[in-house]
Amino acid sequence: MSKLGGGGLLIVGVFLILLGILTFSVLTFILVWLLKILGYVVIIAGIILAVCGLVKMFSGDKGGSSDI
Repeated sequence: MSKLGGGGLLIVGVFLILLGILTFSVLTFILVWLLKILGYVVIIAGIILAVCGLVKMFSGDKGGSSDI
């Protein structure tokens, strides 16, 4: 923390103050809702990537050039 200097400590302090205000405000419900949506998006993206990986693994396509 000693390498941050005055400006860095000011930014961290303001960030912590804003984080504390958001914790107790009505915006918390909006943030929770957005986090739930983000969680669903990440799960869906993971499922899509896993299916693509399985298809690529069983199709025998190595993704490289066949000239060598």
